[in-house]
Amino acid sequence: MPGYLALEDVLVCRTYRPRLSAEMGMRFAPEAVARTFSYETEELLAPTFGFHGVLNLWRHVDDADMVHMDAQLDARTLTSWQFVALVARYAAMRKFRVAARLHALLARHLAPPQVRHLLVEHLGSRQAGSACHEALLTLQAGPLGAALDGDAATAGGAGLR
Repeated sequence: MPGYLALEDVLVCRTYRPRLSAEMGMRFAPEAVARTFSYETEELLAPTFGFHGVLNLWRHVDDADMVHMDAQLDARTLTSWQFVALVARYAAMRKFRVAARLHALLARHLAPPQVRHLLVEHLGSRQAGSACHEALLTLQAGPLGAALDGDAATAGGAGLR
């Protein structure tokens, strides 16, 4: 992913794999076997044992629970490219209340121009990233913003779409 630091999985499994195998005797499962255990950025084609990355939470966490993620996630995670991808995924799925809440969590840690830049970079388009950013800011500033604050303060929150 352009503009992001190398991920530890890439470093271990790709960059340093030959050295780890030769010098440390580390063994790696064939890719086909590894895919049965976990997935991260590839399309999920079959059930796996687990998943890696906050960007996949939308598949495994109820919408009502997603608005409470700030209590479980640290600042590094909340400002990661994967969290930005998660915000964009919810917006693309037209789950705007969840997208706006997650966008607000991101904005707690980064200035608005930084949030916009990350969305532009993730979506690959200045127009799309800026439009997504502005739309989510508008939702947070309007009546929905107060409702989002209420969702964050209470458990449940049925009908978050």
